[in-house]
Amino acid sequence: MFLLLMSVSLIFLVLLQVFWLRAEHRSASEGFKRETNLVFRNTMFHISDSIVSGFMQQFMNSDTTEQGGRERRDTIVIRRNRSEGHTDQGRFFFEMVHPDSIAKQYKQALRDHNILLPVEIIKEETGWLPSSYQKTDEIRDSLAYATQFVPFGMYSYAANFEGVRPMVIRSIFPQIGFSVFITLLIALSFVLVARSLRAQQRLIDQKNDFIGNITHELKTPVATTEVALEAIKHFDVLKNPDQTREYLDMATLELKRLGMITDKILRTSVFDYEEDIHLHKTPVDLGSVAKEALESFRFQAAHKGIKLTLHSEGNLMVAGHEGHLLQMLYNLLDNAMKYAPGSEEVLVRLTGKEDKVVLVVSDQGPGIPEVHQKKVFDKFYRLPSGDVHNVKGYGLGLHYVKGVARAHGGRIILESSPGEGACFIIKLPAYE
Repeated sequence: MFLLLMSVSLIFLVLLQVFWLRAEHRSASEGFKRETNLVFRNTMFHISDSIVSGFMQQFMNSDTTEQGGRERRDTIVIRRNRSEGHTDQGRFFFEMVHPDSIAKQYKQALRDHNILLPVEIIKEETGWLPSSYQKTDEIRDSLAYATQFVPFGMYSYAANFEGVRPMVIRSIFPQIGFSVFITLLIALSFVLVARSLRAQQRLIDQKNDFIGNITHELKTPVATTEVALEAIKHFDVLKNPDQTREYLDMATLELKRLGMITDKILRTSVFDYEEDIHLHKTPVDLGSVAKEALESFRFQAAHKGIKLTLHSEGNLMVAGHEGHLLQMLYNLLDNAMKYAPGSEEVLVRLTGKEDKVVLVVSDQGPGIPEVHQKKVFDKFYRLPSGDVHNVKGYGLGLHYVKGVARAHGGRIILESSPGEGACFIIKLPAYE
């Protein structure tokens, strides 16, 4: 639900940014049109003023000339006007203005306003009406980026621009960059929040799974010990010393197992067991440790119909912590019992060489898919079966095994293929 809300919020944010950028683009376009209209109108007024000023200067100069010369000049001007069917002298001078001259002066004015776009002067014929200057809004061009027409003599002029849209977009690049940055930042924040929520949910699921499975694990040795003691108490086992000893050994092993489970959980979850190993290393016979570990699983293996086999050869002495090495092997055997119930045999092989001792624990179970092989050593990671875990556990065993092997200067290797069982190989430095 939260992810849906975040997605909807992000979509609305993007839409808001789009509307904002469109408004900025529209504002920049309108600003460009206002500025170019104002500059064009001022340019045309400046040209008009120049023409009128020149005409008045000529008129004033004509008063100081001789009467005959004045009459001859007026005759020439009137003849020129009459040849075009007009009687207004000012109109003659207006019609002498060429669009190229307007474009030249307009471009110069635009450069003063930092506008360097290509411009074309549009010329439209209009009637000569003194009131046309008040009706410029009625004379418009249909082009997207053209100024309004300005009447000038017999014609009206406007300026048409090219490449305005790219220029307008470039002018709002800061707004575009800011919008993209904010959107990406918020999207990244949403992604991080979503990942954090998923991680929190996984931790909650792992915690609940851990509590349920550890409860089961603790109940198993307690129940086994209770059964053994119940048999001694109510089934006349005391009359048979050998059977009594067997039940007592079973109860002792289960209580020891219970202590090892508790110790493993505490050490793996709370304490730095690797530092404990470094501080308390002693010569350890790995063969004796393996025999003790297998003995604790005899009853469980017999109940499941699994044969436990130990093969050992060579010097099996290592420098390490006996308790952690025993727990390490116990975890490997426990996993073999849990995850390979169809296995006929679980084999433990110990081989001592010149500088190392190799411990191999293999089963004939379903194996571990390749996609899970690197993850099985992660803390709290457990092999799934569909959408549920069908084997009780707490996801600390192999993580602990890897840590113990590393603390002893060794390493662990997993070799497995689906349907061909799993083989855990631990290589430890031999004791010197």
